[in-house]
Amino acid sequence: MCQTYRAVQYFARFYAWYLLRKGNKDEVSRWVNLKSHLGLARKCAYPVVAFELNFNFLRAVMRLGKPMECLQAALKASFSPGPAAEIITMVARQIGYFIYLSYDAFIWVCSSQLTGVYM
Repeated sequence: MCQTYRAVQYFARFYAWYLLRKGNKDEVSRWVNLKSHLGLARKCAYPVVAFELNFNFLRAVMRLGKPMECLQAALKASFSPGPAAEIITMVARQIGYFIYLSYDAFIWVCSSQLTGVYM
C-alpha cells in the first residue's frame, strides 16, 4: 500500500511540474496539495483496503488511532514481569512515542485544514 502512495505521490509531483510548464497554475496547487498530503499520510500505521469507502477519512482515523496503540503498549509493559529499570524504560519509551505521535497528528490535522483541501 505504501508503494501505491509513493507512486501516486511521484505522479502528482510530475504532473504538477508538467502543468506548471504548460501554464495551468490553477490545477498545479491541487496536485501539489495531493502530493504533500500523501507524503504525510504514508506515515499511517495500517493500510486501508476499502477503496470504495471514503478512503482518506479512514486513513486519517487510522492514523489518529496510532498514539492510542502506544498507550496500550505502555499499559501492557507496566504489568510485565522483569526488573524495575527495564519496565520503567519500556513504559517511558511508549509514552514518548505517544507524545510524539500525538503532536504529529495534531500538526497533520492543522496543516490539512489550513490548506483548504478536504479530500
